[in-house]
Amino acid sequence: MQTMNPSQTHLLQDTPDAMSRFCFDVAMNLNNIGVSLVEEGKISCALSVFQDAVEAMKCSLKFNGDRAQFTMILDESLSRAMTALKTPKTPHHLFHLLASNLILFPFGNSHGEPTTQRDTHEGCALIVFNLALSNQFIGYHMNQSTSMRKSLSLCCMVFSILRASREQSNVQEQWQGLPTRMLPILIDVSYCMAHAHTFLGEHGLAEECVQQLNTILTKTMLPGSSLPAPAA
Repeated sequence: MQTMNPSQTHLLQDTPDAMSRFCFDVAMNLNNIGVSLVEEGKISCALSVFQDAVEAMKCSLKFNGDRAQFTMILDESLSRAMTALKTPKTPHHLFHLLASNLILFPFGNSHGEPTTQRDTHEGCALIVFNLALSNQFIGYHMNQSTSMRKSLSLCCMVFSILRASREQSNVQEQWQGLPTRMLPILIDVSYCMAHAHTFLGEHGLAEECVQQLNTILTKTMLPGSSLPAPAA
């Protein structure tokens, strides 16, 4: 996996576009390191890294503050993440299974062009989804309802971010007006919510999520297909 070297932060140009791109690149790198940490069984470290990635992506969208100070903060985040990768692994097939469902960058704009608001919204949705799925895994693995609730809260945040990235705002359904490349994330997060509601015994809400999934699949991606509700 290629990652940004923290020592490269001194190359940052002192312009708004350069700062936005820098934050976006740091967020991408932190996200991918988080996925690698999950693969190695370091789930607690991964959660922290995903959270740092979210903060970096938010600053890519709108940054107000001291650039030199925030550059140092991002540099420290990358250093911590890289250090975590060097600690002993905790191999377990469940961690590999989880990591296979997480999403890696590059995604969309990955060629060094200035970032757009849509790039940042989509990138933030991707990272928050990874954070939600990781919390859900902890909920299953540790039988923790609090982690499941956290996962649901993060999934709702993904929906809010996706609504902000819609190409059309005068539509009713959450999936209408989304760029086609974002529909898989909407499907993944809806299914994630269905599993969380099932775990919490909220079967009616789980069924609503599955119905929404089947509507999306039928009308946008895979006509004639459908998904079953998660097993209780």
